[in-house]
Amino acid sequence: MAGDIIRKVVTLFWFRFKVQEPIAKYTWFNYRDKIVPSRMEGIWDDDDIDNIVVDICHFPLIADKSTNQIYTPAKIFHKHTKYIYKSYYNSIYELLENQE
Repeated sequence: MAGDIIRKVVTLFWFRFKVQEPIAKYTWFNYRDKIVPSRMEGIWDDDDIDNIVVDICHFPLIADKSTNQIYTPAKIFHKHTKYIYKSYYNSIYELLENQE
């Protein structure tokens, strides 16, 4: 099964992009990038979109950058920013508290 997965990934990223006209590019989103619903797929509420960032991008965005045509949106797992900042501030507070 691992051999089939490797073969499909190589076929997709090495051969299929090069035979397509115009040539598509893939883009991986980084940790803590803001959510762009038109370029990403995931499960989130539209009401809270400003407080959500990328946690893991498990499939890249495939698009033609010259025409801005999206062939396949990125598939991501998200994280709420309020939890990121809360844990970040808690760790700083604990660090400062231990120095006293």
